[in-house]
Amino acid sequence: MTLDRNPGYWDQPRPYVDRLVLKTIPADDQRFNALQAGEVDVMAVTVQKYADRAESAGMNVVHAPILGGTGVRLSHRGALADPDVRTAIAKLIDNEQIMNAVYPGEPVATGFTPEDSPLYDPASAWPAPDTEGAQRLIDDYRARTGSGDLELTYVLTAGSPVLSQTAELIQSQLQQVDGLRVRIVPLEARPLPAR
Repeated sequence: MTLDRNPGYWDQPRPYVDRLVLKTIPADDQRFNALQAGEVDVMAVTVQKYADRAESAGMNVVHAPILGGTGVRLSHRGALADPDVRTAIAKLIDNEQIMNAVYPGEPVATGFTPEDSPLYDPASAWPAPDTEGAQRLIDDYRARTGSGDLELTYVLTAGSPVLSQTAELIQSQLQQVDGLRVRIVPLEARPLPAR
């Protein structure tokens, strides 16, 4: 995506940049290599090791806290509009397993805000994994609505080994209960925002 400076911008001489080019480079290593090679000027990461590598290479690193990590964003349509289905999903996702497999050595989040954040609320912690409780919620939803198996679609950016591995783990975790299926759909970066 290319953003060109607006010559009629009200607060001249701002903006001071004539053009901003945003590139989607899904794989962390490829993004870091592009940064080192000077092909890109800025890189966003969520894994500390890339920030450490950049600092070791003499690059400027700015740390910004993110709320809740880069996790799953659920639609509020269809079966996902039901709070019990969303709660069942939350009970099935084992964040610690995902972090240990995909981001070894990185801290495991327990909720949307870190404990050192002024926004932290212990009541907002994610539920502990509970397969039996999730199965009851899915069974209750299916009985209430008369629906068969629920099929969810997990959309991710194609070409990212980290996102692919995370999607496969989440697929495996959610499919621990009967009546819940997950279809993984990798999309090229261009159509992703339009979906």
